Amino acid sequence: MAPTKSVVNPTSKMSLASLDELAGMEPSVSWKALLRRGAAESGCGTGHLPFSQWGGELNEQNQRVIRADCDRTRAEHEFFRRGDVRAKMEAMLTCWCQQQQARYKQGLNEVLAPFLLLQSGPAAEAPTDDEVYLCFAAFLRRFAPFFFSLRL
Repeated sequence: MAPTKSVVNPTSKMSLASLDELAGMEPSVSWKALLRRGAAESGCGTGHLPFSQWGGELNEQNQRVIRADCDRTRAEHEFFRRGDVRAKMEAMLTCWCQQQQARYKQGLNEVLAPFLLLQSGPAAEAPTDDEVYLCFAAFLRRFAPFFFSLRL
């Protein structure tokens, strides 16, 4: 029998018995459990308003590129063809750039897409916009730090 690793669920402070148990959870729950821990450890989200309270404008120097990337993101998937989803994606990407004081880089839209896709399931299981944004930001901080660079 292969050894199991213990994983902590930061939302409930409960230990999960194994990665097998984590794999059996709903995707939105398991992502939140894994990435909220990363967010807490890295300080991600501290000092910044939640996405729902962001009052910024869609005025990045390369906003046209952000919008074009959102329009192209997973166009074969009906969920991503919806205007409200494209607008939310553009706003989240712009918010992240402004809060992190980083310039948008192509590919960020594809990093955000799986987290937004979690909202396409049943409403009772779907993460909120703030949770999607927090998971996206935590994932970038923990697994893709090369996206962080000061504005030039």
